[in-house]
Amino acid sequence: MKRETVLISIIVFISLLLRLPLIMLPGAGRDEATYAYWSQHPEAAYSPLLQLFVKIFSWIPLPEIFQLRLTSIIAGTLAILLCHRFLKYLQVEVASRIAAIAALGLSPWMTYSGSILHPDMLLLCCILAFLIMAFQQQLIAASIFAGLAFWAKLSGLVVLPAALFLLWKNREQSGITLVTSGLILVLLIGAILSQLKPDLVMAIAEFGRMDPSIGFLKALLIQVGYILFLGGPAIVLGFIAGIWQYREITENYRQVTNLQRYSALIVASVIAAFGLAMLVTQQVKGNWLLPGLLLLWPAVKPKLFRPAILLSILSSVFIISIFAFPEVVKDLEKKVPIFAASYSVQAGAREARVSPTRSWSERSGEYQNLSAFATAVAEKVDMQKTQWLMSDDYGLAAQLIREWGRADMQMIIPGDRLFYRSEQQFAKDADR
Repeated sequence: MKRETVLISIIVFISLLLRLPLIMLPGAGRDEATYAYWSQHPEAAYSPLLQLFVKIFSWIPLPEIFQLRLTSIIAGTLAILLCHRFLKYLQVEVASRIAAIAALGLSPWMTYSGSILHPDMLLLCCILAFLIMAFQQQLIAASIFAGLAFWAKLSGLVVLPAALFLLWKNREQSGITLVTSGLILVLLIGAILSQLKPDLVMAIAEFGRMDPSIGFLKALLIQVGYILFLGGPAIVLGFIAGIWQYREITENYRQVTNLQRYSALIVASVIAAFGLAMLVTQQVKGNWLLPGLLLLWPAVKPKLFRPAILLSILSSVFIISIFAFPEVVKDLEKKVPIFAASYSVQAGAREARVSPTRSWSERSGEYQNLSAFATAVAEKVDMQKTQWLMSDDYGLAAQLIREWGRADMQMIIPGDRLFYRSEQQFAKDADR
């Protein structure tokens, strides 16, 4: 067995080991429960690809919590392997490839999004699969993955410019292949766009939006801090070094490979899209930028990354501690007020309106067992006649519906554009 294969296996194993405490959390978090709800009541705006996998994996004979998280577990592991293959095609040397997958696999981002049900790793897999297929000149497969990136997360639209550039670069290919590829791209993206309603778009524009009183400079500092902590220092360091290396390469445009162009175009689209969101709407979400940071990984000596990877592991351990030990986190919040205040700042104004969670300790409490509370609520409700659950908290409503095993029940959140239902919609649902 090659030394490189052994090192990849070790990184995958350690990554899974780091993720295990979060995978084993007993309760479905508010966002996890909401995705589970959407898998029963499909919503095109919120990762229909994730919803589809949740639905499929619900048929596997596993404990429900593992069924729910299986998509993220598999996608996280697959992302490490795809990242290695992509960097190999990018002609990054072996030592640098190993440093890159260690930076990804041991990052807090992977530790969280590769354990808890979340679309980030699914999106990263689609982006990397697109680039791999683009390198192999598999236009139809590349178009499928470009479209699926949008199905994994709306921000996956950042792949579209690179996909269109790929088709343009290969315009001399067979007409049938080119037309089929373009048609697949149009159908996959159009299927989602056609389902987006104005209320949904307006709700999405509120995600991560900070209070205007915070100011742009402070919002920018929070964004940078968020990326450093969630992505881990190694990923950020690799991105900075990659930008510097690309600057040298692009002095002679002919030296740039097509794969480097596709990668750079996705990175530019990510930065432009979310930079604009921060400027115009003051939306700050560090994980939105992270999928683009790996794509410019430089061919440098990995010694530079060893301390940064160690810091990433320590950050992952801190993330695990937040979610696994709510009482410890509560004590820390009392001793470090700025840490306590940081949750509300990063969550944004929308969450403050539709969620009662105001601290990291309360956030970690969402993943504890809710069955006793759900049973107590059910005793006060006629479950046979109840078709809807009305609440001012979408997460709690989704968690209760999941605990009750009521896939047929719908939730209505009057103050939330995503879940509000008009009288006409009530009547329409009642007739079904």
